[in-house]
Amino acid sequence: MLLAGPIAEAKVMATPMRSLGAISDLNKVRNALPLLDALRETLVCHTEISKDYRIKFFPKLQQETRRLLGNPTIWKSVQVLANDLCARSSLTGEDVANTVQWARTTPGQFSFQFTRTGK
Repeated sequence: MLLAGPIAEAKVMATPMRSLGAISDLNKVRNALPLLDALRETLVCHTEISKDYRIKFFPKLQQETRRLLGNPTIWKSVQVLANDLCARSSLTGEDVANTVQWARTTPGQFSFQFTRTGK
């Protein structure tokens, strides 16, 4: 989920991820690698985990996230949720479930619309 935000933002803004101003979620994903190292040390006695998993982990995670956001149904749900969040500032779990269900069953394209507030 942390990686989906920067990828979705880059997709909406039509910019590469490296040019985003708010990159904190992306950095959180990168900073998770030491936690994965500790987890690997715990699990290595039960299963084989290559030491080079770190090299493959982040690009594989980015690729999978891009693939998911490239799915028209998923992308439409993201757009509708973003639009709802802009309008209401917070959503309950039930709100999210209803919005995603609506987005999946309503035909046609949805376009995310930026709304400016203030001057």
